[in-house]
Amino acid sequence: MLGRAVAAAGKAPRHIVCDQGRQSRCDGFKRWCRRKGIKPPRYGAIGKHGSLAVIERLILTLKILLRDLPLIPLNRCSSL
Repeated sequence: MLGRAVAAAGKAPRHIVCDQGRQSRCDGFKRWCRRKGIKPPRYGAIGKHGSLAVIERLILTLKILLRDLPLIPLNRCSSL
């Protein structure tokens, strides 16, 4: 998803702010950041209230929007 966002924007961000989950600490993610010219990921402060509030709110909003989308079976889409 991040790769598609960078491609669509035509430019990579200087920084990525993320939590300290396994995905964001893995070597593959760090190598991807280096290849794209993104500085090492910045992590939210552990236990500090609000350190990732904006990102957490975005994720919650996306989950709510995606949950409410109607599902269309693939066989109906193929005839369009």
